[in-house]
Formats: sequence, C-alpha cells, structure tokens
Amino acid sequence: MQPLILSIPGDFWDVQIYRGRLYLWHYDGRLSVYDWERLIELAYPRASRSLEVKAAWLRGHSLYHPDVLAVFDDPGYRKVFDANFAALRSEAPVITPKLLNGALYGEQDNPVKELPTDTEIFSNILYLVTYDGFWSASAHRNNLRYPVSSKPQKRWDGQAYSASASHGRIALSAGDDGLFEYDLRSRDDSPNGGNAYFPGTNDENGRTNPLTDRHSSYADWAFASIYSTSLVGESCLLAFGWQPDPAVSGGFRREFVREIDESEILQTGRATGLSWGAGDKICGIDDAKLTVMRYVQKNVTDPETETPQALLVSERTTTPLSAKAMSDDRAPRAESPFGSVGSIPLTEEANVIKSGLAYFGILLETNERLAVYRSDGDPWTFPGPIVRWRTYPRAKFYENHLHIIAQDAVHIVAFMHDYWEDQEEKIAGIRYRFRPGSRRSTF
Repeated sequence: MQPLILSIPGDFWDVQIYRGRLYLWHYDGRLSVYDWERLIELAYPRASRSLEVKAAWLRGHSLYHPDVLAVFDDPGYRKVFDANFAALRSEAPVITPKLLNGALYGEQDNPVKELPTDTEIFSNILYLVTYDGFWSASAHRNNLRYPVSSKPQKRWDGQAYSASASHGRIALSAGDDGLFEYDLRSRDDSPNGGNAYFPGTNDENGRTNPLTDRHSSYADWAFASIYSTSLVGESCLLAFGWQPDPAVSGGFRREFVREIDESEILQTGRATGLSWGAGDKICGIDDAKLTVMRYVQKNVTDPETETPQALLVSERTTTPLSAKAMSDDRAPRAESPFGSVGSIPLTEEANVIKSGLAYFGILLETNERLAVYRSDGDPWTFPGPIVRWRTYPRAKFYENHLHIIAQDAVHIVAFMHDYWEDQEEKIAGIRYRFRPGSRRSTF
C-alpha cells in the first residue's frame, strides 16, 4: 500500500503540525498557520468525511484500535478500504494558493529574529532553537493576528541545533558542547517530583542540565531515556528509569541510571558508522547493514548495585502506573536491556546525514534521497535534495505523517501500511502499543 502525498507549493524553511493546525515557516521570515482540518475539507471536497481520508490525515492512530482492526479481519471490508484508498492516490488534490488561503488561520512574523535551526511544540508552547539561544512562545492561541505570541522568552543562552520534547522536558543537542535537557515543567507543577541525576545546572532558573559532554548532532526519546546521535563520534544512550519519590506520596521521579555506549548496545565491541534510537528500537549502520535492537528500559541496571530499574511508567504516556502495577513489576530481572530484532541489508553505502524512527519504519537521509525502510518490508524513497523532514511519533493524531520540505514545496506524506503489521515482530519501526482506556478519540 503506497502512501498518500499532499504537496503544498512554496519556499518553506520549517514545518510543524499540532492540534489541528499546520505551522509553516517561510524563508522570508513569515510564519503561516493553517486550519489543518479545513485544508483537508477543501482538498477532498467529495471525500473529506470518508474513513480513508480521516484515517490518513486527521486520526493517524485510529486503525491501530483493536476493535477497528477486527472489522478488517473480514476480507470484504479490507478490499473496499484498499479500493477507496487507491482511488484517493490516483486523484491527488492540487493545493492552489486560493485553496490554501481558504484554510489560513493567521499569518505573522517569526517570533524570533532569525529562522530557527529547529522547532518543537509541546503543551501549547512553541520552542525555537536558534544560534542565539533557546526560546519559547505560547502557541495554539485563539488570536487570528498572532496565532503564536510575538513576545518570546529566552530560556537559555546556549547554542543548540536540535530539540526533542517528551515527559515534560526537552532534549537539546549542542554539537561539541554535548547534550542538554531543559525542564519544561513549572516549579509549582511537578507531578513526578524532582530529578535525582542533576547536582548542578547551567542557567539561573536551574532548568538546563547537562546530560553528556559527548558530541550530539540530534537526539530522540526512548521511553524516559534519550538516545544521543553523533555524526562525528560515538553515539550513546542516556538511560533513565522511574523510581518512587520519597518527597511525594505515591509519586515517582525520573532517575538517571547510566550512560551506555553504542558499542555495548549494538554488541559490536566498537563504534559503528552511525546509530540512533527512539521508542523501543535502537538502530546502527555498519558494513552496509542496518542492525535493529530492541530496547527494554526496565532491564537497564545501575552499575553500582546491578539492580534493574523497574519501569514504573507507561511507555506511551507520561502518566505513572498504579502502585499495584509498580509492585507487580518490581521483581529483579536478569534479562539484557538490548536484544537483536533483525537486520536490513542496505543496497548501497551512502553518507547518511540524518536518520530517524517512526511507527511506519526507519528513515535515512542522504544528499540524494530520503529512504524509508517500511515496517512491511516495502521500501519507499523521496528524491533529494531535502531542506528538512519531520515525523510525529509522540503526536496525538499524526503518528503516520512524514513531512518533507523540498526546495519548492512541503510534501505531507501519510503512510497507511503499519496498522496491518505484527507490532511485536516487525523489524523496522517503533512498536505501537494500544493502551485500553485512552482518551484519544478513534475518529
């Protein structure tokens, strides 16, 4: 099943999607914010309410629901779905300036003076990384003139290149200066308590903390842990776990366990060409082969006590598990935190300049193309050169999206194959785990 592609022509620098709004940064410094659901209605005037359109563009998680998947156990329903989806692909909508303007929510100048090197939106706040520092501005505002606040706050003076948010914190890759973590929680709202790992801080508010002084090109979240990828040196995992917080009754705090070299994770005994990780997977490239390892956070041991750190939080949310769940999972485990899932041969050796993981597969960018090694084994490529690209594995409704900024357009890609894959057995892609009782709407 090939993906759907929605192309928006223009000269763009960056892109984000968040809670029904599409944010597009222009090279000239403008920030345009669009009503995403309205844009889909205009793009698919005869099919905007169809299951296929909603599942592809508006509710990317919906087909993972076991009750929905059970319907497609009937070959008749699956045949109809595939036929309707093929019809959508054959009649790709053309996004004209007039159509795009019909979904415009608001347009303004970029909140900071320079174009950001990276952006992240978390809990209605837009975070911007620039060469001048780390900034924040309120976003998703009910303000047509300023959808994003025009009065950003500078949070840190350090120079960073990449940002990734989760668990109320944001990981900041700062190149030769290493990897840092900024605490996004207010001091009056810290449900998981303090962090035992950081004895010192790097800013006057006590929120920016060094994780490692190793070179960091970009980083991503592997549950409560962070995988730091370096394009010039050895990458590493900053392994964390959840422990009871003695200062908060029934609370937990995220606690550092240890820093783990990629050579130990990939079991090579030496540094590889490149490694990266997210969710339950860690990947490495070596000798024209892509190796995939499973990461089990609760099996990471403290080097001093050798006691496994029990995983006391859901792998998909930041909400701690119940006390009963904690006691059930407290028994020591001897299993390794890293196990081989499999490998994927690379058809050609190339200089990878960025890599990533999503539910639908593994992504490798070179100067010539962006390759997606899909979870169903069917490769997909997009020709370069590419300005940047994003996936949204921690978003509510856009887990299946890949956004690619090329030289003359932003291409929004919706992958629809991973719903039918065995999430425990697939090699390429983060494992999706359905959580009963989730407040997410299916459609």
